[in-house]
Amino acid sequence: LQAFMNEHAASFAASQRAEVDFSGQGVVINNARLTGAIDLIDVDETTKTLMVTDYKTGTAARSWAGKADYEKIKLHKYRHQLLFYKLLTERSREFAGYHMQRGIIQFVEPTRGGHILALDAAFTDSEVEEFERLLCKVWDHIINLDLPDTSGYSQDYKGMVAFEQDLLGK
Repeated sequence: LQAFMNEHAASFAASQRAEVDFSGQGVVINNARLTGAIDLIDVDETTKTLMVTDYKTGTAARSWAGKADYEKIKLHKYRHQLLFYKLLTERSREFAGYHMQRGIIQFVEPTRGGHILALDAAFTDSEVEEFERLLCKVWDHIINLDLPDTSGYSQDYKGMVAFEQDLLGK
């Protein structure tokens, strides 16, 4: 934490909102009710844009690609988390009319070389639409207690992606 603060303390600003709770924002997509808390939101009132930052401890990643299977799964979930935050912010009462331009996964722990890393993400409309469909499919399965059999999928990154694609009917 000390290494992080030494490098990033000056980046905190009064326009930022920390630990923003969305439990009372009434975000519903189809029948899926969304809630959560976001670590940090940079709000630009002039352009009506948002930048969301989620802080992570543990081993930092240098790119979204990932090397080993475990890292690919972790990064895939991080990207989904940022997509979720995009839907959550843009559909909330408080930030209706705002656009989440970027999401950042900010690693707190330095690399062995002492660097503090972050992964920046912007999303295409098709990526957001596909994630929204996936979110709604998962919601429906949970609400209807229709939990799919996952035993036919490999327990790795490829298996996880194949399961998601099957849920989407691809």
